[in-house]
Amino acid sequence: FCSFGCELEVDVMGNKIISIKGFHDSDTNLYGNICKLGRFGFKKIYDTLGENVSWKETRASVIQLANKLKTMKSENTAFFVSESSTLEELYVWSKISEALPGSFICSVKNTNMKSNLEKSFGSNLSPNNYATLRSADVIMAIGILPYDEAVMVVPEIMSRKKEGAKFVYIGKEDHRVSRIADFYIPLNNDNTISDFVNSLSSYIVKSGIENKAYINAKTDNFAEFKEYLAHFDADNPSYEEISQLFVNAENTVTITSHISYQSALLSSIANLLLLTGKIGRNNGGLIVFGESANSEGANILGLKKPIDTTNLEFSVFYNEIPPTEFENNNNFYYIGYNKTDYPNTIRINHPFANSGIFVNAERRARYFRPVVFDLEYSNIDLLIELHNNLTGANYTVDSIKEEMKNAYPYLFDKNFNDITPDNIYKYYFMNKSGRGNFIINKEKSDRIITSNIIKTSDLP
Repeated sequence: FCSFGCELEVDVMGNKIISIKGFHDSDTNLYGNICKLGRFGFKKIYDTLGENVSWKETRASVIQLANKLKTMKSENTAFFVSESSTLEELYVWSKISEALPGSFICSVKNTNMKSNLEKSFGSNLSPNNYATLRSADVIMAIGILPYDEAVMVVPEIMSRKKEGAKFVYIGKEDHRVSRIADFYIPLNNDNTISDFVNSLSSYIVKSGIENKAYINAKTDNFAEFKEYLAHFDADNPSYEEISQLFVNAENTVTITSHISYQSALLSSIANLLLLTGKIGRNNGGLIVFGESANSEGANILGLKKPIDTTNLEFSVFYNEIPPTEFENNNNFYYIGYNKTDYPNTIRINHPFANSGIFVNAERRARYFRPVVFDLEYSNIDLLIELHNNLTGANYTVDSIKEEMKNAYPYLFDKNFNDITPDNIYKYYFMNKSGRGNFIINKEKSDRIITSNIIKTSDLP
């Protein structure tokens, strides 16, 4: 359901899932902790599952779609592919898009992004893996409700606190978090949270405690960013303690929610990390929770780029529910497992009847197998049929997998499962120049921050 990659124990009766629980011996979700969606989400799949169809019916629909695509202008065509798809599915979709030069391919999430990690780091990937939490001296949660959006993280935070780590919370009011945070900063919305983070950056610069060596080595526009920070309050003494704590800590991890992509908040967080050099290494980085099950895989294949939907004339939604603005426009195809009233639909297997490779929150490639049966054909069978009809190629399941293996050999290297974040950055981190940029939000308004830092020890 999300990019964390929890390992589950699934109980099956006949051909139906009856219960799910966390796997207690997992290296990923320690203690067997899983969220409500992981435990009960399978029920919604069964409640909304579309009717089974034969391969003959599906193949006819696929051929019809291929013929439709041949008549469309590529530059007005988009493929919205769920980041919950397997790496194999994502790979075939990338080839389908390549067959229509100028067409767009992304996920629905990417249609309204305001912030983008690629602007800062040259990659949309969350630039750290989850395991770094287990050695962090300072854990900073910004714009995320841990108990709701990252329940797997709470026991990890508590475990680190017992070892002396500090937990800083900057986000919406949540009394559950106030009980465990060493510094608790309740704010109203993403804008005020973003401004608070910018004020921390402003204090750091005015105090001269930024990581000058890192800035010189990894960024290009510090002078402009410094001018931008002058608009933010840095004189409140409340900023000093949290800034000093973060800058001086040897091991830090910052966590946020995927929702921060929809505002300037992600840019503010990225700027703070670049300013302090807390990014791109084993002992400092960012984890974005709430991304889809294979967001990491989508990024590896270059499918996480924002697009403008203004001039679209035809769209295909793969395992994605079309947004409201498309519902009154019949010029799209829905390829998924949900029961819908859309006029053009093609049925695929539901997630628990699918198989393939995912890249989890620890940056580990994991192959999963189906636990129940759904359709008589696989999702890859369907996509290869679409590609071959569109291009005249003669791919098979085996040949497409072999091609993908040659294109991304490190995903299939047994050592991939054991490499550290430092090593994996050679594939993911920074753009080709090895440098990043501070993001300057020209639309910043004159909002006034009134919240002060609250220490847990000060709470009743």
